[in-house]
Formats: sequence, structure tokens, C-alpha cells
Amino acid sequence: MADKRRRGAELERAIFSATIKILDEEGLQGLTFQKVAERAGTSKPVLYRRWNSPLELVVAAIREPVVKVRGSFRDYETTGNSLAEDLFQLLQHFAEMISQYRQPFVATTLTALSQSNNIQRTLGVAEDSDLVSLDRVLQRARTRGEAVRADISRKAKLIAFEQIRYEGLFIQKSIEDEDLRTLINDVLLRLFLND
Repeated sequence: MADKRRRGAELERAIFSATIKILDEEGLQGLTFQKVAERAGTSKPVLYRRWNSPLELVVAAIREPVVKVRGSFRDYETTGNSLAEDLFQLLQHFAEMISQYRQPFVATTLTALSQSNNIQRTLGVAEDSDLVSLDRVLQRARTRGEAVRADISRKAKLIAFEQIRYEGLFIQKSIEDEDLRTLINDVLLRLFLND
């Protein structure tokens, strides 16, 4: 009886599992498409069709379990009754997602990613997701009648996300609720609301 070829989600799970195992065993320097393909029971062309480099595959493999548990950040809906409450819910959810990335090989991957040409593209995708989520929160506040500024820059909108990413991923600091409230009250509300 011939082996049944895996496709779709089943194949993706096998690829991600193989990627994580190789990272755990050999580190990022030992990860190649050839090794992943062999361990996942697929071919290199299958991997090359989906990811441009082993590093892109690693980012996807790291992200997949977080999205599976927490859902896509882009789709997260807040339920607060004010901009401050919605920002707290959004940033708390974001900080919880970031904390899920604290695995031994993540620091190595982030270092490699920062040294590659892929960092701008990878961060750009993450930032776009951050902006979609934040813009939804700001629109909810406008709908409630809160005086949200219309001229908020992209950089101002990304400040909180960049801070949480830095603290959570690079210095491995837990983001406490009090830290989020301080960030919201002392920085974000002043940036986002008219005086």
C-alpha cells in the first residue's frame, strides 16, 4: 500500500513540528530546508513554495502555536466602555501573546532575524496587524463619542507595541498590568485624545 501524501493543515503541522525539533536539537545554524523536508516527510520544493528561507519558516513555526491558542491578534475584539479600557484589553492580550514566544530558541531566532534582510518585512507584517487592531479600538472610541485625534501618526500608534515587544522578547521581562495602565494613562491617552 502506497504512503498517503499529507496536505494542508496536516502537512503544515508536520513541517512546523520538524522545524521546532531541529531548532531544539541543532539550533538555527543547523536548520535547513533539506533537514526539515526529510523529517516532515515532504520535499524541499514544497517548503520553497511557501517560505523564502529557513528563517521565514522558523518565524511561522514559532507563531503558529500562539495563533492556535490565542487566535490572530488582528482579529481580537475589545469589549471596554472607554478608550482606556479597550487599550488595556488590547495591550494585555498582546503582552500575553508576546509572552508565549519565550522559548529557548526564540532569542536566537530574533537575533538572526535582526541580522537578515527579512527583519523589515517580518516587522512590517506585525506592525500592519498592530495598526489594524489599534485602528479598530480608536474607531470604537470615536463611535462612543470620545475625542480621538484624527492626525495620529503611524509611529505614535506603534509605540506601545514596540515597547511590549522589546520588553517581552528582547529583555524577557513580564509585562505587568500596572505597567500597561501607566503606559496607557501617561502616554497613549495623551497621544490619542484631543485636549
